[in-house]
Amino acid sequence: MNLKTIPLVVLAIVGAISCNNTHTELAQGPWLGKLVPDSTEISMEVPFTMNVVKDSSNSYVISILNATETIKVTEIAIKGDSIDMKFPVFLSEIVARIYPDSLVGHYFPKGKENGHGYKFYALKGITDRFPNATEAPEVNVSGRWEITENPGTPNSNDMVGEFTQTGATVIGTWLNSGGDMRYLQGKVAGNKLMLSAVDGAHTLIMTAEVPSADKMVNGKFLGSARWKSVWTAVRNNNADLPPVESLIHLKKGATNKFSFVCVDLNGDTVRLSDSRLKIRWLL
Repeated sequence: MNLKTIPLVVLAIVGAISCNNTHTELAQGPWLGKLVPDSTEISMEVPFTMNVVKDSSNSYVISILNATETIKVTEIAIKGDSIDMKFPVFLSEIVARIYPDSLVGHYFPKGKENGHGYKFYALKGITDRFPNATEAPEVNVSGRWEITENPGTPNSNDMVGEFTQTGATVIGTWLNSGGDMRYLQGKVAGNKLMLSAVDGAHTLIMTAEVPSADKMVNGKFLGSARWKSVWTAVRNNNADLPPVESLIHLKKGATNKFSFVCVDLNGDTVRLSDSRLKIRWLL
């Protein structure tokens, strides 16, 4: 190498370093994201809406929107043309490549270190979770519904749906004996109901046909490749869940008495039937 070529080499190195230190800008405003938990169920891609802004410190803040819930994602790293956004509280994160009007990558429910990612993509400027469903609603699903999951099978399960519909937009939740499925959002198009939620803990989509004001049929639910079911529902303003006590059963022949014996830190034997424990329980 002669002396005349040294400046060119230096400029090339500096240029490469500069490029590595720059990153692609992420367009601010609304985005429609989609997750693909099960590649065999393309019709059940899970949509969610998010909004991108920059705060006063010029840092990105991405809000995940589910009905009345807003989840603010602030742990965001952009390097080159790649973005890594980690959900608060949970291990979930999205890793994607940034394009001018789209994102393409993967969603990792338990963090990218654990692998097992779902395909993810997002499109800029879309606020409708189900933009291809454009028919005007033919029914209103507002109210309380008695839901039967996997009807007529040993895995049948009873749940309650609570929905509020304004125009075509629907928000609500599914209640089950263990709690609920949090904030669902979607729409009615024609006689079809579509709901979804992505919050870092859940990736949910439910669809059903609503042939009349009081019935839902051909329902499909998907939460992951292994967590999916079919369901039906009937309108019932008095629908309620079975009491928790009815879900717990003792083995045939077992008594309903519970007892234990252990040794405390002083080496003394402690029994549940000890009078001192009964007194404490009463207090």
